[in-house]
Amino acid sequence: MRDHKGWISIKYLSVLLVLSAMVIFYAGYITIGSSITASLNRITQDIPGSISEKVLSKLTASWNKIVKDRPTSITDKVLSELTLYPPSGSRNNENRASIKRSFKKIKGIIDGWERMKTSLMPGQQITHLQFIYDRAKLFGVPLEACFLALNESNWKQNAMSGVGAAGPWQIMRTTAKELRLTYTALLSKDEAIKAEEVKAWRELYWRVDERANWEISTNAALEYLGIIYKQTFQWEKTLARKLGREKSMTENDRWLFVMWSYNAGPGRVKSRYLRINGDPDKYYESFIGVSRESAQYVNKIFVIGELVREYERGRG
Repeated sequence: MRDHKGWISIKYLSVLLVLSAMVIFYAGYITIGSSITASLNRITQDIPGSISEKVLSKLTASWNKIVKDRPTSITDKVLSELTLYPPSGSRNNENRASIKRSFKKIKGIIDGWERMKTSLMPGQQITHLQFIYDRAKLFGVPLEACFLALNESNWKQNAMSGVGAAGPWQIMRTTAKELRLTYTALLSKDEAIKAEEVKAWRELYWRVDERANWEISTNAALEYLGIIYKQTFQWEKTLARKLGREKSMTENDRWLFVMWSYNAGPGRVKSRYLRINGDPDKYYESFIGVSRESAQYVNKIFVIGELVREYERGRG
């Protein structure tokens, strides 16, 4: 004859062990939630009805409260709210595969991503990533802008290119002027070299160049993306006159051209847009003979996004 009292005690012990596991693995509830629920059902299926229902009901309620109350990290929010997809076609697929195989700066990208997750200012709780997220929502810019910034500078405050782009968003001086940013220094670099005050010049330069200010440059860069976005509606009208018919861009395609414009300039990209009749899948092949960097710029942004997601999955 079966000893129900001893058997039920064992079942209760099993239930308690599962409850402990729920608490221990609290941080990873997304991936283990379904398996825990299934385990609870299996454990309680043979317990006499009334007891089983009460135990399972209480445990399920506790679990749902944990899930509801657990805050979603900004990393999860950003990666779950990405909306864009890359240019299609064999040439673009091959280019992205090639970029990924030959990526020599993956550590720099991941280091930059981790910098984005640090506090924006000492003593503040808000992170760089949270700030970008909030401003992107404010300006209506897709969150792929995070990967655009990583592509530009690996999220380094003092980054400077050979053509004069500066700061984490690599804003050119002409664009900075358009966006009303300050970037003056009391000494020119040549004057500083003659005066043997290069170190002091660098410190001064970054102190007065708003392109190197995390918050100001982020606002400026996202505003600039929004300005280009609005310009693309005029591009459509110009293309319609050329074709003699309406040809509307999808929201996705519009943002692809916006990101290419951030790198190559709206004027150059508009000319290419008209030449390829507004087909983003043809941009890479059309521009590769002009500038390899600009041609594969958007593909590289999507590769960086893929590398970041793989990195976060590996950590989880």
